[in-house]
Amino acid sequence: MNTFTTATRKKNRHAHSHTPHPRRAGLPAPRSEASIGAKASAEGAGGFARAMTSGLLALPVTAILGLIFLTVGVWVAYSNPDPTSLSTPLSLGALALSSLLGGFVASRRNGGNNAALCGLCGGCLFTAVLFILSLLFGDEARATMSLGLSSVASWGVHAGVVGLEILGALMGRPRRKSSSRHATRRR
Repeated sequence: MNTFTTATRKKNRHAHSHTPHPRRAGLPAPRSEASIGAKASAEGAGGFARAMTSGLLALPVTAILGLIFLTVGVWVAYSNPDPTSLSTPLSLGALALSSLLGGFVASRRNGGNNAALCGLCGGCLFTAVLFILSLLFGDEARATMSLGLSSVASWGVHAGVVGLEILGALMGRPRRKSSSRHATRRR
């Protein structure tokens, strides 16, 4: 063969077969659907465990905040002439604020991942603790602690606790910095 034919063959071979390997091009390697599904299910199980752990670790913070808010509420109620008229709104406000901040703490503890799931787990745990505590007291104390609410309204309060924990967790997600924000700061 002459040199012209050899050079033409090399040129044609490289021109048609130049598809870079995904790893060399900086692209992720192709994965099968089975490996993608397995990874997603493993992350889902791990995500729930992390959210439950975050909710469990935020539970003491939620309880301490609730006690602080209740103490402030008692002080405010007894500084007024009729403290019993303020007991229901102040105690519900303390419950709402403590559950909102409990969801915030759970989300921050988890790093903002699965914020709604963190709030759901934390809210369910906090509601379970409140429910168990309500069973430990006698009928008279339980009637006083129910704030005069019917059982349907009491369940609504428990659902509100879970909803406020989810809202607090969504508020606790870290803010993502946009690229346009950085571009304006560089100028």
